[in-house]
Amino acid sequence: MKPRVLFLCTHNSARSQMAEGLLRALGGDRFEVASAGTEARGVNPLAVRVMAESGVDIGGHTSKTLDRFLGEPWHDVITVCDGANEACPVFPGARTRLHWSFEDPSAAGGTEAERLAVFRRVRDEIRARLESWLAGTDARDPAPASPCLDARSLVEGVDGSDEGVAALFERVRDVPFSFTPHQDADTLLAVGSGTCGPKHALLGRLYNQLGRETRFVYVTFRFEEMPGEFPADLRPLVHDGIVRSHAALQLRRGDRWIDVDATFDRPLAAAGFVVNEGWDGRTSMPLVVRPLTRIESALTPEHEETLLGIRHRTGLSRAVVERVNAWLDGLRRATSRRR
Repeated sequence: MKPRVLFLCTHNSARSQMAEGLLRALGGDRFEVASAGTEARGVNPLAVRVMAESGVDIGGHTSKTLDRFLGEPWHDVITVCDGANEACPVFPGARTRLHWSFEDPSAAGGTEAERLAVFRRVRDEIRARLESWLAGTDARDPAPASPCLDARSLVEGVDGSDEGVAALFERVRDVPFSFTPHQDADTLLAVGSGTCGPKHALLGRLYNQLGRETRFVYVTFRFEEMPGEFPADLRPLVHDGIVRSHAALQLRRGDRWIDVDATFDRPLAAAGFVVNEGWDGRTSMPLVVRPLTRIESALTPEHEETLLGIRHRTGLSRAVVERVNAWLDGLRRATSRRR
């Protein structure tokens, strides 16, 4: 199955239309491509004109709204304007969500010649970005990820025994870790990847279904003090000295609580991250970060920063998140090729 790529902008009038046409031209028959907008206002004639100058015909394109595509599986959903990025809903079937910010050429003023110059510049910027992106997709596994996770399949065949508890842990642990804004289990199931918070919210829910009592562990940490090696170009962007929060789980075993940390999936061990393997289902395992402070709570991960007293901004920028997630996916691809 070909990778399916969806470009989004506000009006599906210029930027996303040009991106759709350019990817069809540059990628040949490697991709299925579409574009849409949060609104549909028709294809801008100047976009058609400058694309024709570069040998790409988008005269037959129509303007569409994104809601018609929400139920479909997409390998990549790429927003090409800031407005669409802010308004973009969750696409449950999307393996990768990217944001490329380009100026809106439709908003350009001046004479027709001046406006055409803006359209040409944005067209060329989109082409350059696509050429760079295509160079990085050559080694990528073209098979789309599963459109969602199925909670029933995660618990299938397991019970509350030590072996069942350990088996369920491994299934949730190997849900891909990625930097995403959601903290709840339902969105994790829809998106198919997430951070420590939603992974442990899901694991706790599934353990509860097996009759096991759980609560959450919240700790503060710094990226530069945790095990794991980010590549040299990412290290200064991530090792910023900011105190952040980390969520894990505790499972009651008799009269004691044991720590369970399913944050990092198995392929990330290649970068030195702590991946807990070979667990017996009854003893505490190490946390994947080095804690500065720690609390336990029944409150879900949406509350972790408040519980830890964190009031400052802790999120990485969108650009850094995209680069880190791409690197994590590269680790997974490299591990898959070695198998």
